[in-house]
Amino acid sequence: MSWHQILKYISDIPEGKYEGYMWISNENKPCRITGPTELAPYHDNGTPCAPFIMEAHFYSKAEDLSISIRHVSGKYIVNRFFLKDFETQEHNLVLKKFIAHKNLGKDLYFKEIWRPEKDENCEGMEMLKKQAVVFAGFKMEVK
Repeated sequence: MSWHQILKYISDIPEGKYEGYMWISNENKPCRITGPTELAPYHDNGTPCAPFIMEAHFYSKAEDLSISIRHVSGKYIVNRFFLKDFETQEHNLVLKKFIAHKNLGKDLYFKEIWRPEKDENCEGMEMLKKQAVVFAGFKMEVK
């Protein structure tokens, strides 16, 4: 299984136990959400409705799965990231903490995904290149 998958529609997001947030086009602040069913009023078979979702992020701790939704040029871009197997693959994850909007009430955590790739500008040696930055929840347990 690949670590990244593009979903065609918001309705393709599997049900599950998530934590996350969304920011709607007619709102001045984000709101917390717990799953894709809360997105139903903002799309019709994948087509954005008015108001539309500017951005939304979900994270399933149990599955170590991150989902992002962005509104771009009148359509939704839905990405699913499988983070569970990164410890055994040639990827590096870097955890980043951000201060959340006060309406969300907690810090936001994102994981940067880095992967070694050969770089012709470095005589063909492998260099870490950032592949994605994905939502990883509101609270992280530091080990």
